Amino acid sequence: MKTFPFRPLADAYLPHTLLITRLWTVVFAVPAFVLSFFAADLPWYHATIIALSAWLLMAVLIGSYNKAWFKRYSFSLTTEGLLINRGVFWRQMICLPRNRVQHIDITTGPLERKRGLSQLIVHTAGTRDASVTLHGLTAEDAADLRHELIITNQGDSV
Repeated sequence: MKTFPFRPLADAYLPHTLLITRLWTVVFAVPAFVLSFFAADLPWYHATIIALSAWLLMAVLIGSYNKAWFKRYSFSLTTEGLLINRGVFWRQMICLPRNRVQHIDITTGPLERKRGLSQLIVHTAGTRDASVTLHGLTAEDAADLRHELIITNQGDSV
């Protein structure tokens, strides 16, 4: 049974989240431009300044939050199970006992695949929302973690 101490997320995950954040802030900056140009009846250069200011403010605030979230997210595999520490304002420590794991999925989107990242989704016995997603793993770490959690449950039946 393999174990390892707390690890941070893969380094390639922070640029990935920052890219997604920038794309979403552009999506929200366009309506700010349209509203300030048409609804407020401002000249185009004032509307552009307002839209760019709104985009810059959102990008800085959300980017800072993403960096803090990335810094505080870590995971560990112990003999008892998978431990996950996460959260910026409200900290969480999640413990998934090995004997409660039902099945495990690994998913990768096109942008994640480009960076060699995966998400590990661990489904556990319990309530209807009994699954935890571990973002920002390398593809190898996700496969190893999945393999280790499945192997330890082979002889365990409830």
